Amino acid sequence: MDATDPNPAPGQPYPGSPYPGQPYPPQPAPGRRTFYRPTHGRMLGGVCAGVADYFGWDRTAVRLLTVASILLPGPQVLAYLVLWVLVPDEHKAAARAAQQAGYTGPYPAPSPGPSPTPPAA
Repeated sequence: MDATDPNPAPGQPYPGSPYPGQPYPPQPAPGRRTFYRPTHGRMLGGVCAGVADYFGWDRTAVRLLTVASILLPGPQVLAYLVLWVLVPDEHKAAARAAQQAGYTGPYPAPSPGPSPTPPAA
């Protein structure tokens, strides 16, 4: 990648800061993966896509195996529903990872508390 190329190498952050004085969120350590349901490429709840992405498998193969497993006796549908509820969405997983790393982003969340009172007229 040269200085004029706006596209970084895969896995590398974009050059420069998103905003002056605000660093990029820390990148996860190599080899450490996060299990989440992706936003794009879902069919139903994103559980099969999340499993395939986590293990590096083909999404279609995981979906076909899941559908085939439903024909066998067992709690497969219940397991799918439980994973749908428990596994975080891609955006929630990214926000949680950034929060744990101490990244607040360019616009920190407002502090919770009472709403300001309107000025007296």
